[in-house]
Amino acid sequence: MKNPIVWAVSLFLFILVSGQSLWAQKNVAVFRYIAGCEKKKTDARFSEWRDIESTIKVVMDFDKMVIQFYNKAETKFDLLDQTDTGKDRDGDDYFDYEAIDEEGIRCTVRIIVDKDDSDQWYLYAYYNNLALGFALRR
Repeated sequence: MKNPIVWAVSLFLFILVSGQSLWAQKNVAVFRYIAGCEKKKTDARFSEWRDIESTIKVVMDFDKMVIQFYNKAETKFDLLDQTDTGKDRDGDDYFDYEAIDEEGIRCTVRIIVDKDDSDQWYLYAYYNNLALGFALRR
């Protein structure tokens, strides 16, 4: 009688742990970094988008509150707090976060989901004197 109970409890725990792992993966998005742009504080507009020569994987894990680029610079944003959400003037959804980059510098990260193509996202990192733009594709 003890064996079936141990087996049942083990099966229950396995299902519970498996379910937690599957649930946790819902807040993870994987992209390719396809183009970049930048704007200095003195510039009125962002530069033209420049295509990236090689494929760079980008993982956004909203459970761990981290965005990791798998490039040579090891670009990373630790998301501290979500500060705003809404729609921009183009009707795209945006999400703003206070963040710290891989060098420990504070910045504001804005993620924009293209309303016409939900597989196309944009990430902007705003610093005191510079803003960087990243075009991402699922």
